[in-house]
Amino acid sequence: MAFTYDFYSVKEWFDENFEPNGSNQSQVLFVYASDDKDHLGFLSKVISAVNLDMERSLSCAIDNDGYMKIPSTWEGRNISVILAFGLLPKQLCHNYSCNAYEVQQYNGVKVLYAEGLSHIKDSKESKKKLWICLKELFGV
Repeated sequence: MAFTYDFYSVKEWFDENFEPNGSNQSQVLFVYASDDKDHLGFLSKVISAVNLDMERSLSCAIDNDGYMKIPSTWEGRNISVILAFGLLPKQLCHNYSCNAYEVQQYNGVKVLYAEGLSHIKDSKESKKKLWICLKELFGV
């Protein structure tokens, strides 16, 4: 069996002082495109259906052309799930490609990439796909 991987160059610059919002009681990190800041109310409603809330989780926005060192971000924080909205794996320094709405395992952390919040909010099909993944991730 052969495996095919996509390799991405890692940017040399990052915000080394990155500090996400929230308390991390739920061990979940929400990462979203900065364009979607106005749709956090929608995200809050969606995640409440799986007994999560933004205050007990970590969250942050990334510019559309930005990058963040996810492994160093979760280091020492005991993160078990990352939900990324409107971002590509390479923006989180994940050196693989994947399909949206497919739960991935990366260094013991479950990772889900989904479309941007503004798109999901307006798409019944995308909401359905997200809900199926959230049920899988959180056992609802």
